[in-house]
Amino acid sequence: DVKQKIKTSNLNFIPSTDGFGFKNFVGGEGSSAATVQDLIEFFGDDGLCSEGSGNSCIPYPGVLDFLGQLNEVLKNGLCYGFSAASTNIFSKTVSISSLDAKAENTFALKRTEIVERTIARLHMLQFTEEFRDEIDKYIVLSPPELARELKQKIDSSEEKSIPPMTLALYTSNGGHSVTPVSVEQIDAGYLIHVYDSNWPGKSRHVSVRNNGKWTYQGGHQNPEEASGAWSESGPGTMA
Repeated sequence: DVKQKIKTSNLNFIPSTDGFGFKNFVGGEGSSAATVQDLIEFFGDDGLCSEGSGNSCIPYPGVLDFLGQLNEVLKNGLCYGFSAASTNIFSKTVSISSLDAKAENTFALKRTEIVERTIARLHMLQFTEEFRDEIDKYIVLSPPELARELKQKIDSSEEKSIPPMTLALYTSNGGHSVTPVSVEQIDAGYLIHVYDSNWPGKSRHVSVRNNGKWTYQGGHQNPEEASGAWSESGPGTMA
């Protein structure tokens, strides 16, 4: 028998410690809703306020329409927010003590108002120009190229010094964001091990073959949907 050659890169991110202990949830209301103040912080109040600014901003009607559309999008789930929040806490870009002074790790955090708000606000960053500029750098690459670059980034990191990262998956069934935690290089391609907010405490993996095809068991966009097998290939399906 020919043994598979395996070369593993690992961030020491453990889903049962560094991921959230509760499942992805739908946003768009309460503490997980987008507000006018969020839009002002992300985009500035120029062009948003018909009168006033900051907390006294009276938004244009079109801004309120956009806000309503944005909150409808948040009702599909906050997977990117979960992924971004967990990796930012892991890299200490976000202080866990600012969310709960008593929490020893991310998994111990409860669904408090400040935690829900943090996840939702990070999820909203997908709609900023800076996010689009960043993702445009990677969306043109093939899945094997992305897996190889991800492995190189992890190889060059020193424990938690790596910049926060998420892995975006795009299929005909929808889009989903997960947190990459390790990459194995095997003869057939790569296994990207991930934390998925739809599966708290568990490690899952995206299989990327050398021919450009990737598969993911258990993928689903909305946390209230049933999971299934996702499979796509080529540039534009992963970033």
